[in-house]
Amino acid sequence: MNSGGRSMYTSSFIQNELINTFGHLIQSQIVRKVRKSISYSVLVDETTDISHIEQFSLCVRYVEDQSYKIREDFLTFVPVYDFTGAGLANTVLETLSILGHDFKKMRGQEYDGAATMRGQLRGQRVNANDNFKTLYAQVKKIAAKLDIKEDIPRVCRLQTARNKVPYSTEEEYYRRAVYVPYLDDFCNSLKERFESHKETVASLQHILPGFCTKTDFYSLEAAFNFYEEDLSHKEVVQNEFMLWKEKWSQEKSENLPKTVISSLEKCDKTFFPNIYILLQLLAVLPVSVASVERSFSSLRRLKTYLRNTTSESLDPASPLFEDYGGKVYVYKDDADFVDIIHTNADLLIYGGVGMEIPIGHVDYFPNGGKRQPGCKSTLKGAFMDIFKGEGEIACNHERAVHLFTDTILNPDSCQHIAYPCSNYSDFQLGKCLSCDANTCGQMGYRAKGSGIYYLMTKPKKPFCADVGKLHVQYPSAIKKSFGSVILTLVGANGDKENITLSKKDEKLSPGAEKVLALPINDVLRPLSKVMALYLRYNGWFTKGAETFGLASVTITNSKGDYIFKSCDEDIILKDNEYQELKQTAGTC
Repeated sequence: MNSGGRSMYTSSFIQNELINTFGHLIQSQIVRKVRKSISYSVLVDETTDISHIEQFSLCVRYVEDQSYKIREDFLTFVPVYDFTGAGLANTVLETLSILGHDFKKMRGQEYDGAATMRGQLRGQRVNANDNFKTLYAQVKKIAAKLDIKEDIPRVCRLQTARNKVPYSTEEEYYRRAVYVPYLDDFCNSLKERFESHKETVASLQHILPGFCTKTDFYSLEAAFNFYEEDLSHKEVVQNEFMLWKEKWSQEKSENLPKTVISSLEKCDKTFFPNIYILLQLLAVLPVSVASVERSFSSLRRLKTYLRNTTSESLDPASPLFEDYGGKVYVYKDDADFVDIIHTNADLLIYGGVGMEIPIGHVDYFPNGGKRQPGCKSTLKGAFMDIFKGEGEIACNHERAVHLFTDTILNPDSCQHIAYPCSNYSDFQLGKCLSCDANTCGQMGYRAKGSGIYYLMTKPKKPFCADVGKLHVQYPSAIKKSFGSVILTLVGANGDKENITLSKKDEKLSPGAEKVLALPINDVLRPLSKVMALYLRYNGWFTKGAETFGLASVTITNSKGDYIFKSCDEDIILKDNEYQELKQTAGTC
């Protein structure tokens, strides 16, 4: 938004959009770093936002590759709707899966606040009640078949050794006398199981130089048995440990590394690969229950911000926004000049969450504004991608930022020239490629124009692409047919790009021509060769001819200069056989 003076401001909507985009980028970077690490742990805390929705604050602990730093990074907030124990666990696991984390690398979990999350019944109580009722019903059926009568022990004042708690029903008696003690025993066994992990962690510390010089491999055996799948054969690890011990036995005690990280820095992972893995495992294990609050010290500010500001929109989405006018999203009345870049306006089922309607003084629709080249978009992946940090929704959505920053980082080479056109179909058919300095638009930092503009971009950085024209002429002296004609452009580096001129059952008329707008990408700079393929249609009522043909094929850039031309003679295309097109030396 431009002020009356020379200052420039952005609306809160745009600020939130930038924050949201930066958040996706930071999250993606964290996920990539975690993938490079040998192992990681998950730290989970609970918070509630301003709308009273319970959420998990998810954090990961890992050792940063090469820098040897223990990182505890915030990943995301996750709304929680199932408050049972299974529901809470599934929420964490599903989120990690969507973000692309490998469960096989997870070596620790730490939770704080989960027990205080609201819900009428805690997960353990739900399972206890439901399971007991199911079990009791089964027992009653068995008792009936065996002609066994249910009864409650009588209470006698003269007997002091018997449990004399009164029970109102047989079901209540069996619940207290049999099922509850069973659960207690089960919980105690779980406690014993987790208590046994203390021995494993205590064993791991013997890998540190200050401990290994005073002990032998037997003290490390508990850790080896627990992490056996991560390590080599036992004898290999044992010999490696002896060499590691010998290495530090020759050093003075004051020169020995005192921490896991300092030990990692001194560990040659080529010579001590198993020791290196064990040190990594020790480094990522959560320190204590209190470490959640400690590791989230910086996150506390985020949680406070979340509680107080989430009433504002953090995503310029079409669902729930598009039909409610400019009061709920940025609009051309909000500033002297509002330019909009649409990159994710596809149908919601395909992951489209952006707006398709024009809302600015000038609206740019790169590649039609729905799906961007280089970003896959499928019905199957769309629903998972809604929460995925590196998903295709994020790819299409964030492309607007990359296209804009392209014009800042490469002001001379990247202009993003855009063309006024009534719709994208006409633009694709090459009907709107004629404009001059006054009528062409320019997307990005130096935005200019008024109305709706279309342009094409490349699938990867730098995204700027000149828009050329493909012109194909079919021979006049040839029979009509039904089928598909496909051109394959082959670049000098071997990259290929397929261009479909007709659908599989489309009518191919003699003398007809096809004109398509074409982004001049890396495949065309330089172009090595062009291959043509004809696939005849074989339907119930119509069938294509055995052969079809091409009279001429030309590709020009935006200035009209030829990139490729083939027009010497009619080319006969046989069904399902590639035919290379020969370049024409003269003019067409």
